[in-house]
Amino acid sequence: MKLRQLTNRYLQINKIVRWVLGIIVFLVVTVKFPYQLTFQVCEHQNNADATIIQVTDQYYPLNWKRFQNDSRKYSSSWAEFLAFQYNIPVHVFEQNIKGNSFKEFLKTGRGGASVYFPSCHKKYSNTTLDSIINIIAKAYNRIPTTIAYGCGKKEYIDKLPNYILGGRNSSFTSWNSNKNAITWYGKNCGESQHIDFSDRSNILSRPSGGRYYTDIQIINASTLEASNFVRKQVERTIATSGFYVNFMHWQDFYKNSEGVTVEGVPLLKNLFEVLSNGVGTARIAQGDYNDAIEYLYVKEAVKNATLKSDNNKTELIININAKQKIDYTVINTPVTLKLSKEKITIFGYSSISKNTQIISLYQDTKNLYLNVRLDFTKKQNIIPISFSKNNNIPFLGNIPKLKYNTNRKKITSSNLVKFIVFKRCKGSKEYEVEVIDRTITYSKSHILKEFDIEYEYYCGAINKQGESSLITLN
Repeated sequence: MKLRQLTNRYLQINKIVRWVLGIIVFLVVTVKFPYQLTFQVCEHQNNADATIIQVTDQYYPLNWKRFQNDSRKYSSSWAEFLAFQYNIPVHVFEQNIKGNSFKEFLKTGRGGASVYFPSCHKKYSNTTLDSIINIIAKAYNRIPTTIAYGCGKKEYIDKLPNYILGGRNSSFTSWNSNKNAITWYGKNCGESQHIDFSDRSNILSRPSGGRYYTDIQIINASTLEASNFVRKQVERTIATSGFYVNFMHWQDFYKNSEGVTVEGVPLLKNLFEVLSNGVGTARIAQGDYNDAIEYLYVKEAVKNATLKSDNNKTELIININAKQKIDYTVINTPVTLKLSKEKITIFGYSSISKNTQIISLYQDTKNLYLNVRLDFTKKQNIIPISFSKNNNIPFLGNIPKLKYNTNRKKITSSNLVKFIVFKRCKGSKEYEVEVIDRTITYSKSHILKEFDIEYEYYCGAINKQGESSLITLN
C-alpha cells in the first residue's frame, strides 16, 4: 500500500515537473528576452590596419597647354594609372577645375579632392575660401573639409571657419633626419613625435610623413635611399596603426643643386611601388584626405555603441560626445562599428539590414562591420535595426579580379566596380598613358571599344570599398 502511494505521488510530481518544463520551453521559444551587445569602434575605416595616402597639389589634365612638350603632360593620367595598379588612395588639393578631366577623375573614385588655398599670391579671406569650396563641391559631389596652404603660408589658421576640419602644411620628415614620420591618428594610433595634437591647430596644420621627390631633388637622396625611407615609414605606420601621407606634386620638374632637371613623372612609379611594398599584406583605409581627417573626429566622438533588443524591437544606440570645436554637421564619413558574428548568431541572426544611416555592411571571417553615418545634431543616435538571413555580405579587402574575353572585347569583374581604360602607344615611354574610357556606375562587366594595333591597352577597376586592380589587355 505504501509502495503504491509513493508511486502515485512520484507520478504526480513527475507530471508537474514536465508541465513546468513545458511552460519554460514555451516561453523560451515564444518570448525574446532583453539582450544587449556592445560594438567596438574601429581605429580606421572598414577596420583597416592603417591609413596611407599619396597627395598632391593641382590636377593638370592631359591637354593642359603649359605641359605639352615634356613628361608633365602625363602627370595626372600616369598617377591615376599607378594608383589603380598599386591600390593606393590619392588626393588632390585644388583651387580650380581645369576642364572636365578632373570631374571625371573624381567620379571614378580612385582619388579625392579638397581645398588648395593660393596663399603664395593671394591674401586669405573667407570669401575666397568658400568660393574654392563650392568649386570643389560641384566637381566632387561632396563638401571638402580639409585644406592645404600655398607656399606653406599658414598665418591665417586662426581665421579658418570651423567647417575646415584639418589641413596639410609644407613640413615633412626627410630621409636623412634620423626621425620617424609623424603618423598620429588618435589615442594609441601612430606617432606624434614632438607635436601636441590635442591642440586642434596642429590638425589644421599637419606635416606630411614624407616628400619623396623633395628628398631626391633638394636633399640629394638617391632614388634607392628615398625609396627605402618611404617603405620603412609605411611599414612602421602599419605596425603602429597610424596615418601616413607622402606628398609629391605629380608635375614636379625642378633642377637639383647641380643644375640638372629632376623630372617627377618618371619617379612616380617608384613612389607607388614602395608605398605598396610597405603596405605588403596589410589592408589600408581606402579613403581620401577628407575621409581620413573626418574619421579621426568621428571615431573619437563615439562614447559607446550598443545593440539592444526587447519585445521584438531592436535598436542600435550610439552615444556621442562631440567635444571638439568644429562643425560636426559637415562630416560625411561614417564610423565603422565591429561586432562578433558569433554573438549575433547566438540569437539566430546572420546579418543586419541596411537603412538610411547604416550605409554599408561588410564582414571578415570573425566579425560583421557596420558603416554608420552619424547625426551630430543629437547626442544619442537611436537607429532601428532589422535582421535577415542574407549570406551575400561582401568580405573586406575583396580586391577586384578582372578577366578579359578577347573574342567579345569584354571585361568582367569578380564584384561590382567602376572601370577605367588606358592606352599607351607601342614603343613610347612607360608613363605616356592616356585615359580613353571610364565608367561612373558600378557593374560587373564592360564592353571595350575598338583597339588600334599601334597601342597597348590596360583596364583598371575599383569597387565600393575603394579597392582597385589593373590588368594588361594585350
